[in-house]
Amino acid sequence: MKPRTKQATLTFKRSEVLLDIGNYAYVVGDIMQVDTEHARHQVLDICQEGNIDRVSRVLNLAYSEVVEMLYPYTKELCEKVETTSNDLDAPQEYIITMELPDDFAKSSVTLLTKLIHEYFVYRILEDWLSITAGKYAEVWDKKIENIRSKIHSAKNKRAGRVRRTSSPF
Repeated sequence: MKPRTKQATLTFKRSEVLLDIGNYAYVVGDIMQVDTEHARHQVLDICQEGNIDRVSRVLNLAYSEVVEMLYPYTKELCEKVETTSNDLDAPQEYIITMELPDDFAKSSVTLLTKLIHEYFVYRILEDWLSITAGKYAEVWDKKIENIRSKIHSAKNKRAGRVRRTSSPF
């Protein structure tokens, strides 16, 4: 295993994630075929009071999922006594610190930042649409799988020396 001597800190602003969620929800609500306007407004109101608590919980879950996806770069040892709770938390920023090997590319860190932002947005929209407009959730579930695959690819990509074997011809 290569020594990890670099550190990258990825910061995600809650306000930016919520802005994208609201924008996507508006588009989905605008184009969806509904029997009543009530069904449409359930989709549009994703970031409104009363609904934002669910969004916060799913964002916290998506953050934890991403930290786990980036294992072993995000590994933190448990303390001797670890205490957690299920209190609702809505931090203004979500921060991921990664310990990286020397050959990890800056471009991969940049790509991961963009992919993770999209993952947060897709994950929340899929959850919300599964509650409010079930048939539309499938599209976002596929997007989640696609973005998850891209995160794994970016995390595992390496650029090392290219060695060509000598040929007798």
